[in-house]
Amino acid sequence: MRFFRTCKYLMLLIPCLAVPSCREAAEEEEKVEITVTGLPDDGVRFAAVPAGEVSFQIASTVRWSIRKTDLDWCTVTPMNDLSGQTEVTFKAVANDTDAPREGQITISAGDGAFSRSVRVFQEAGSTEPFAISGVDGGRILFDPDDAEPVSFTVFSGKEWTARAEGLDWCTVSPLEGGRNQQATLTLLPSPNKVEEERSGTILFLEGEEAIARVTVAQGAFVARISATPGSLYAAASGQMESSVVTVTANAPWTASAGVDWVTVEPASGEEGVTQVTVTVGAHEGFEDRQAEISFVNLSATAAVTVNQAARIEDRLEVNPGSIEFPAMPEGVTRTVAVTSNTIWSVSTDADWLTVSPLTGNGDGSLTLSATENEDPLVREAVVTIQAGTVTRTVTVTQLKGLDPADFADLLTGTVNWTAGADWNGYRLPSASHPGIAWAEWTWNNGPESIDYPEGYPTADVNKSMNRVRCVWKDDALVFRVPVFLLPAGRTLALDFAWRGGSKLPACWTVEACLDGTTWVPMKITGETEGSVDAPYTDKDGAARIAPLRVTKKDSAHPFEATLTVPKEMKGAQVAIRVRAIDILEVNGTVYADVPTSNSNCHLYIPKFTFGGVSYAGPQLSLR
Repeated sequence: MRFFRTCKYLMLLIPCLAVPSCREAAEEEEKVEITVTGLPDDGVRFAAVPAGEVSFQIASTVRWSIRKTDLDWCTVTPMNDLSGQTEVTFKAVANDTDAPREGQITISAGDGAFSRSVRVFQEAGSTEPFAISGVDGGRILFDPDDAEPVSFTVFSGKEWTARAEGLDWCTVSPLEGGRNQQATLTLLPSPNKVEEERSGTILFLEGEEAIARVTVAQGAFVARISATPGSLYAAASGQMESSVVTVTANAPWTASAGVDWVTVEPASGEEGVTQVTVTVGAHEGFEDRQAEISFVNLSATAAVTVNQAARIEDRLEVNPGSIEFPAMPEGVTRTVAVTSNTIWSVSTDADWLTVSPLTGNGDGSLTLSATENEDPLVREAVVTIQAGTVTRTVTVTQLKGLDPADFADLLTGTVNWTAGADWNGYRLPSASHPGIAWAEWTWNNGPESIDYPEGYPTADVNKSMNRVRCVWKDDALVFRVPVFLLPAGRTLALDFAWRGGSKLPACWTVEACLDGTTWVPMKITGETEGSVDAPYTDKDGAARIAPLRVTKKDSAHPFEATLTVPKEMKGAQVAIRVRAIDILEVNGTVYADVPTSNSNCHLYIPKFTFGGVSYAGPQLSLR
């Protein structure tokens, strides 16, 4: 029995004797090696408002841990880890107290084999009070029409919030700020359209405690309205020289005349400029009457007075009652006189006619102008002038436009003056048969009679010539042709022949008139004496130069006169005259003795034969 009990004790002792040997082996296997880098010996330091995190590294062969002391304001991540390489991060919150603070971390490893403590410090928080800059007297005042932003700044050592009260008409931003930070608040109002000042408050708080306030106000709206002209005038009939009123307002408005004989359209409007038309009814009374149109914009008003004349007998006369325009009336105007005792208006039924003015009061005048009539028909228009109950009209007639049938077409042919004959659709006129192209004589006004006084050539050769007197000044044969179109730069040419007697005017010229006013010399070529552009002296002693010819006596002379068309001419009334000129000397030859008896120079319209030679009648062409 004792033997077994002794063996039991021995067996229990054996494991106990083996324990020190196992522990020594484990310690040999778990040898502690730990390195801490980036952690200053003099401690970790944070600003009152931390700029960021602080990190350090732990390299360990065993498990480690960190213990914080008095660091509830700071987080450390991670607080423990296994062996290996680990980055540990400090993160501190802002210090909102006015005192510095500190704590400690302790790093331990290997069951106390490694231990290191480091202090952690943080500066005291700011002690600066809440402050507002850029606001005078705690009040911001906007004009009523302000719509531009206004800003001011706020600085505080603590976090703050703001609350806008009674400022639904103004936006405020931002409404919060951080510690030790400057914030810019911006206010943006809307225009005040109410005739009362309005205001609100921006209340600043730290937590729930109100620390400051700013009053924001906006001035009362000032209503403005104007209406021009300030007076209108109407005839008894209701006719008005002017019926438009210009309303300018800075807010919506309404209008009222207060009488049933004046209407306003439109009777209301929005902000801005509006054109209003006033209509006045007829007045049957015999006394003048007056009304006032009131334009209202909130508390602002404007008035326009309407004056209407009493019923009277309206009087209106116009002169002349009819006028005429040429087909091509460029630069041409006509005037109609208006005599009246009241307001009058004008209208016309033609868009080719312009009349000015279209209204008037009392005596006045109308100016009329017309566009070109391009139709080969006469056209008419009626101008109606109304004065109260009286109406007058002016009939306006415009001559027909150019009809090719009324003009010679030199672009496709020539015009021949052969008495009694048709040529190219144009018949030479006679006393009983007017036509397109014609010829006529012009005579001296001397005491001697003319052998052939008729102005039209005939088929009789002896009566189709002009016998010029010896006192020859301005005796001429004139050809007239209405031409549909003369293009610029083309050459107008007249071919002609004449026969001279023994005593005849020595010198002649050929001239053309294209504008109905000015005669210009044409260049002459043919069988002649003298130079084309010979200088000569007229009977008044003046020296001149002109194209001229000195004829040979007792012979026939064909010649050609030409002229370059200076500009395009439509419907030109071409006139060419062969004229004796008043000369004493040509190229040194003196014509001092003026014959006193008649001298014959036969200017033939039809063709003729002289000395066995046939000469064609006059011909006009365009080259």
